[in-house]
Amino acid sequence: MFTLAAVALLGVLATALVATMHGSAPARVAALQLAGTITLLVILVLAADLSETALLPVAVVLAVVTVIGGLLYARFLEHWL
Repeated sequence: MFTLAAVALLGVLATALVATMHGSAPARVAALQLAGTITLLVILVLAADLSETALLPVAVVLAVVTVIGGLLYARFLEHWL
């Protein structure tokens, strides 16, 4: 059951990654944040499916890196474009 949810989330992740390559700059930043969130959800779903608690710190680090990466990307776009 959880594996099916992870596969469905990976399909949504593919569309978010396509959106990061196309569109306006603000749309790319939003797609980047969405891709990070979906990846976080995939890791959490797989951790629940596999009963693997070692993946939980990975998810926490990914959440922090996603926020920082989105802010840095937005700052880059503001400064250089």
